[in-house]
Amino acid sequence: MSERKRILILCEDKISCPVYLNKLRHEYRPKTRFEIEKGKGGNILGLFKKAEQIYFEYKDTAFEYDEIYCLYDKDRLKGKEERIQYKEVCLIKKKYGFKEIFFDPYFEIWLALHFEKINKISKTELVKKVKKHLYNNDKKIHQEDFKKDKRIFEKTNKQILAAVQNCEELSKSKICPTNFHELIKRIMEE
Repeated sequence: MSERKRILILCEDKISCPVYLNKLRHEYRPKTRFEIEKGKGGNILGLFKKAEQIYFEYKDTAFEYDEIYCLYDKDRLKGKEERIQYKEVCLIKKKYGFKEIFFDPYFEIWLALHFEKINKISKTELVKKVKKHLYNNDKKIHQEDFKKDKRIFEKTNKQILAAVQNCEELSKSKICPTNFHELIKRIMEE
């Protein structure tokens, strides 16, 4: 009997992305053991350094990870310092084979992709689209509200295949705002 694979998913995000992934994992019950760890915000380099630390902590043990994914929002790459740090991220990623999952500008783009094909969008327009599709344009709802919404998966689950298809179509033209669909498909198909 072969051992069950272990895959670690490190999220930069504290709430919405980890909640979404945990509920997806629970819904699809993959054979592979996906472990999801929420982040503390911060910079992308810190996320990849944490992946490196965990890699060494479990390397050559019975608990070694087969793969490590790092999920982050591209809006974190806005400054000169962050773009310089990203070069170090690329070196770490290449050295250890970590998988990079990005959201441009942030996780909420994935939510909007459940309802429509979007490639490039401002943060303001993205917030409007998420409010429209998930909250019926409720004026009392703000971005921080849906970032903390623990029912986000339930609100989008029926459209998950549409989100994957939208991403796949956008990927063909190399303008997809996220590659999250690759991880989603992996979890759903395992």
